Amino acid sequence: MHNSIVTATALVLSAAFAMPAIAQSNPQNNMGLAPYQQVTPLAPPPQPTPSPLPPGSYRSPGVQVQPQTDSYGDRTMRCLHYGAIQGLTGGDLSAYSRSCANN
Repeated sequence: MHNSIVTATALVLSAAFAMPAIAQSNPQNNMGLAPYQQVTPLAPPPQPTPSPLPPGSYRSPGVQVQPQTDSYGDRTMRCLHYGAIQGLTGGDLSAYSRSCANN
């Protein structure tokens, strides 16, 4: 009787210890698939269809084109550039650019 209890206990314990070993022998990757299973690659994205119109030529109907405004900063930069080309430096360049941008 004692021998059958020991055998039954050994069988139960071996089954209990074997379950985690079986689970570890089949590792899962981060997608939940076994490592031997292949995932089909995705199809490449569709290529954009070229437009028959040149870039920037299409305007939505009812949209009016706003005129280009010449801001004070734009005028100042243009005047600074022109003054520097003419050889002005320092205070002379500053005075010239202010006068030029205000006119």
